Amino acid sequence: MESPEQLVRSFIVDYKIWNDESIIIDQRDEIKGMDIAEDNYKLLIEKYCLPSVVPQGVAYASDSAHCLDEEVILQVIIDNNKATVITQHTDADDFISDYEYHLTLTDNGWKLLSLLYVDEDEKLESL
Repeated sequence: MESPEQLVRSFIVDYKIWNDESIIIDQRDEIKGMDIAEDNYKLLIEKYCLPSVVPQGVAYASDSAHCLDEEVILQVIIDNNKATVITQHTDADDFISDYEYHLTLTDNGWKLLSLLYVDEDEKLESL
Protein backbone atom coordinates (compact mmCIF):
# COMPACT_ATOMS: atom_id res chain seq x y z
CA MET A 1 0.00 0.00 0.00
CA GLU A 2 1.20 3.49 -0.86
CA SER A 3 2.00 5.83 2.00
CA PRO A 4 0.30 9.25 2.11
CA GLU A 5 3.52 10.82 0.80
CA GLN A 6 3.72 8.35 -2.09
CA LEU A 7 0.09 8.97 -3.02
CA VAL A 8 0.63 12.75 -3.05
CA ARG A 9 3.74 12.34 -5.21
CA SER A 10 1.77 10.17 -7.64
CA PHE A 11 -1.06 12.71 -7.72
CA ILE A 12 1.40 15.53 -8.45
CA VAL A 13 2.92 13.56 -11.34
CA ASP A 14 -0.49 12.74 -12.82
CA TYR A 15 -1.75 16.31 -12.27
CA LYS A 16 1.24 17.68 -14.21
CA ILE A 17 0.58 15.24 -17.06
CA TRP A 18 -3.12 16.24 -17.08
CA ASN A 19 -2.23 19.95 -17.04
CA ASP A 20 0.30 19.71 -19.88
CA GLU A 21 -1.99 17.56 -22.04
CA SER A 22 -4.86 19.99 -21.42
CA ILE A 23 -2.76 22.91 -22.63
CA ILE A 24 -1.86 21.09 -25.85
CA ILE A 25 -5.46 20.03 -26.55
CA ASP A 26 -6.78 23.51 -25.71
CA GLN A 27 -4.37 25.11 -28.19
CA ARG A 28 -5.85 22.96 -30.95
CA ASP A 29 -9.50 23.63 -30.08
CA GLU A 30 -10.55 25.77 -27.11
CA ILE A 31 -14.14 24.48 -26.92
CA LYS A 32 -13.41 20.77 -27.28
CA GLY A 33 -10.19 21.25 -25.32
CA MET A 34 -12.05 22.41 -22.22
CA ASP A 35 -14.53 19.53 -22.48
CA ILE A 36 -11.70 17.01 -22.79
CA ALA A 37 -9.80 18.65 -19.91
CA GLU A 38 -12.90 18.40 -17.70
CA ASP A 39 -13.45 14.74 -18.59
CA ASN A 40 -9.80 13.89 -17.95
CA TYR A 41 -9.84 15.80 -14.65
CA LYS A 42 -12.82 13.74 -13.51
CA LEU A 43 -10.76 10.62 -14.22
CA LEU A 44 -7.89 12.05 -12.16
CA ILE A 45 -10.26 12.76 -9.27
CA GLU A 46 -11.77 9.27 -9.50
CA LYS A 47 -8.29 7.72 -9.35
CA TYR A 48 -7.13 9.57 -6.22
CA CYS A 49 -10.25 10.61 -4.31
CA LEU A 50 -13.25 9.13 -2.58
CA PRO A 51 -16.43 9.05 -4.70
CA SER A 52 -17.92 11.71 -2.41
CA VAL A 53 -15.33 14.32 -3.45
CA VAL A 54 -16.80 16.99 -5.73
CA PRO A 55 -14.01 18.73 -7.66
CA GLN A 56 -13.74 22.45 -8.29
CA GLY A 57 -13.84 23.75 -11.85
CA VAL A 58 -10.78 22.86 -13.91
CA ALA A 59 -7.91 25.30 -14.19
CA TYR A 60 -4.77 24.57 -16.17
CA ALA A 61 -1.90 26.83 -17.13
CA SER A 62 1.44 26.87 -18.90
CA ASP A 63 3.04 26.74 -15.43
CA SER A 64 1.32 23.81 -13.72
CA ALA A 65 0.09 24.36 -10.16
CA HIS A 66 1.61 21.00 -9.21
CA CYS A 67 4.90 19.58 -10.49
CA LEU A 68 7.41 17.31 -8.71
CA ASP A 69 10.31 19.47 -9.89
CA GLU A 70 8.77 22.53 -8.21
CA GLU A 71 6.74 21.15 -5.28
CA VAL A 72 8.44 19.77 -2.19
CA ILE A 73 6.91 17.85 0.65
CA LEU A 74 7.59 19.69 3.89
CA GLN A 75 5.74 17.55 6.40
CA VAL A 76 3.62 14.40 6.69
CA ILE A 77 1.30 14.08 9.67
CA ILE A 78 -0.47 10.76 10.22
CA ASP A 79 -3.12 10.34 12.90
CA ASN A 80 -4.69 6.87 12.74
CA ASN A 81 -6.71 6.80 9.49
CA LYS A 82 -6.20 10.48 8.59
CA ALA A 83 -3.14 12.14 7.09
CA THR A 84 -2.06 15.63 6.09
CA VAL A 85 0.75 16.20 3.63
CA ILE A 86 2.07 19.76 3.57
CA THR A 87 3.84 20.93 0.43
CA GLN A 88 5.33 24.06 -1.02
CA HIS A 89 5.37 24.88 -4.74
CA THR A 90 7.78 27.45 -6.18
CA ASP A 91 7.05 28.44 -9.76
CA ALA A 92 9.39 29.76 -12.46
CA ASP A 93 8.90 33.31 -11.17
CA ASP A 94 9.73 32.24 -7.59
CA PHE A 95 6.10 32.64 -6.47
CA ILE A 96 5.55 30.32 -3.52
CA SER A 97 2.29 28.44 -2.98
CA ASP A 98 1.61 26.37 0.12
CA TYR A 99 -0.72 23.36 0.01
CA GLU A 100 -2.28 20.88 2.40
CA TYR A 101 -3.33 17.50 1.06
CA HIS A 102 -5.85 15.82 3.37
CA LEU A 103 -6.18 12.06 3.06
CA THR A 104 -8.12 9.23 4.64
CA LEU A 105 -7.27 5.55 4.86
CA THR A 106 -9.81 3.25 3.21
CA ASP A 107 -9.93 -0.49 2.61
CA ASN A 108 -8.29 0.30 -0.76
CA GLY A 109 -5.50 2.46 0.65
CA TRP A 110 -5.08 6.20 1.09
CA LYS A 111 -7.44 8.54 -0.77
CA LEU A 112 -7.53 12.32 -1.10
CA LEU A 113 -10.34 14.14 0.68
CA SER A 114 -9.22 17.69 0.06
CA LEU A 115 -6.43 19.79 -1.42
CA LEU A 116 -6.18 23.22 0.17
CA TYR A 117 -4.27 26.24 -1.10
CA VAL A 118 -3.02 28.02 2.00
CA ASP A 119 -2.41 31.75 2.08
CA GLU A 120 -1.91 34.13 4.98
CA ASP A 121 -5.62 34.64 5.64
CA GLU A 122 -7.42 31.48 4.61
CA LYS A 123 -7.36 27.98 3.15
CA LEU A 124 -9.11 27.47 -0.18
CA GLU A 125 -10.20 24.19 -1.71
CA SER A 126 -8.32 23.65 -4.95
CA LEU A 127 -9.00 20.03 -5.85
